[in-house]
Amino acid sequence: MVKALANTEEILARKLLEMFQSFPKHHRYQCPIPNLRPSELMMLFHIRQEVLTAESGLKVSDISKNLMVSSPTVTQIVNKLVKQGLVERSIDKDDRRAVRIRVTETGERIIKTAEKALLNNSIGLVKYLGKDKTKNFIETMSQVCTYLSEGLNNDFDNDK
Repeated sequence: MVKALANTEEILARKLLEMFQSFPKHHRYQCPIPNLRPSELMMLFHIRQEVLTAESGLKVSDISKNLMVSSPTVTQIVNKLVKQGLVERSIDKDDRRAVRIRVTETGERIIKTAEKALLNNSIGLVKYLGKDKTKNFIETMSQVCTYLSEGLNNDFDNDK
């Protein structure tokens, strides 16, 4: 009986892995803004959100730490966003060596357009799943986030 349970858990775990691996192939990873990659949009959203509390703007190191990606990666994406006029750099008033990054008015318009598209996408999913399944999905995904953020996945004891 214990072995059957372990096999069932392994089968379910493999199905989970297959599902997670199929995510990038789906529409969710397509950016709703032409000529903008999902990573660039995510960066834009992050900068705008964090600047609400850091009015002077963010440093590359702040973004890097918050998003857990390397500074060169952040710099590369920020450079693209600057070229597109979506963010701007400015010298820090208190520390002239530091450069601060903020979303431009054009960037803010792009964010609002993307938010509307993403919300419409989510409304479509709610209609597809129905309210009850959507609520269950939200609850389950919240538990997944808790599991991952608390490092609970480090328990490799398969005998439980």
